Amino acid sequence: MDCETSREALSARLDGEAEPALREHVDRHLAQCGECRQWHTQAVQLTRRLRVRPVATGPDLAAAVLARHRPAKADDTGTRAALGVLALVIGGLGMAELLAEPGPVHQAGTTSSRLVQETATCTLALAVGLFVAAARPRYAAAMLPVMVCFTGVLTVLAALDLAAGLVTVSDVLAHLPVLVASGLLYAVYRSRRCAAPAAAFDGLPGQLPEPAP
Repeated sequence: MDCETSREALSARLDGEAEPALREHVDRHLAQCGECRQWHTQAVQLTRRLRVRPVATGPDLAAAVLARHRPAKADDTGTRAALGVLALVIGGLGMAELLAEPGPVHQAGTTSSRLVQETATCTLALAVGLFVAAARPRYAAAMLPVMVCFTGVLTVLAALDLAAGLVTVSDVLAHLPVLVASGLLYAVYRSRRCAAPAAAFDGLPGQLPEPAP
């Protein structure tokens, strides 16, 4: 075992690599060679200084990164206000229908009267849901499937009744607030879901590169 092979093996050992010679042969040579022991001691100290050193102080980019990837608050105040107004209108129509005196066709206690009451109650429930979605936009996603189903069925039935001559155009237009409210609800949902990311930060040392498209 010569010094060059021993030092090459010791260097590989410090780096966690496979040694080019048997470990016991290297250790035996190290115990007998003072120059290799001195070289090994210096190599150990140098390796430790390189691996264990104070961490360099760098810029704190945590807040900037979070701000960059946090969705900007959607500016949908006008849409939400219109949805809230329509919710009150729909609720008023439902309440008026619920409290209206039964006509000759809708006598109290009849099946037709109960259907009118159930329809008015459903309208009130939808109005409450729309108003909550307008006040708390995070609930718009939960309310949207209900409104889509309701307006879809309502549109089909209204079209069939209109084609059969059972209702007039004015009767169909009475459902317009519900259709408009559904559109506004979807607009609120989209504005919250597709809010643009905040503007990229500038002027910071170590600025992150733009993500690849």
